[in-house]
Amino acid sequence: MKKENRKQKIRILTLIALSAVAMTMSACKQKEYVYAPLWYDVYGYHCATGTPTAGCNYYSNGDKIIDVEDPYYQSSYYLEYAFWEYTDTFGYTQYYLGWAWLSPDNILYDDWGRALNNSGEEADLDIIADVAKQEEKNIQGAGREFAERYLLSADVGVKIARTMNDWAKIGKTRARTQADLEDVSAQLGFNFKKAASALEKAKAGDKNAMDGTLNDLANAWGTSPETSREIVKSVYSQYLADYNL
Repeated sequence: MKKENRKQKIRILTLIALSAVAMTMSACKQKEYVYAPLWYDVYGYHCATGTPTAGCNYYSNGDKIIDVEDPYYQSSYYLEYAFWEYTDTFGYTQYYLGWAWLSPDNILYDDWGRALNNSGEEADLDIIADVAKQEEKNIQGAGREFAERYLLSADVGVKIARTMNDWAKIGKTRARTQADLEDVSAQLGFNFKKAASALEKAKAGDKNAMDGTLNDLANAWGTSPETSREIVKSVYSQYLADYNL
């Protein structure tokens, strides 16, 4: 999913103005000036100059960086739908399920351009409960967004998001097994062994078997085979490049 430059923020104008001032100073004094923003943490302490990092990406006035201000932002980028793990401003591990961009400076931005390295609130004393609540909130939000994107029912969208979330969590704690694959496939509405065989046939140019799997998904999700094909190709594009779907 490609995100174009769709935000015009006041701080962007401010940066342009500061750059103009720097160039003017350079012309008057015949010296070169390099504008390198100063970055602060959530407590207001200066922690970096030039390139921000997760937790060290605030302006002196307390505003936090947005995607178009990131040094690695170059007019557009590709969002990826995934289960993300990141460290918040207070040093706690947090999770986010949805469309996002992870900049090379390790700042995670959601599809609205917001930096997600800080929850905006001080962490609860019960961190486990806090993470669980945030995780459920993310699943519900991502599920609704997924449903709206592909015209599915909200319940189906949340079910898909929850299944993907569980799948991601398994991979972070241990090696995934054949049983895991079969279980998550069943939850999503298709038979893993049948789908694996269908993919191999599709790779060889025979789409018929894969059409059957996509029909199974369409029935489970309450949508059309065309939409199920679009979802599969979109969500798993990095894995299906060699397959003829």
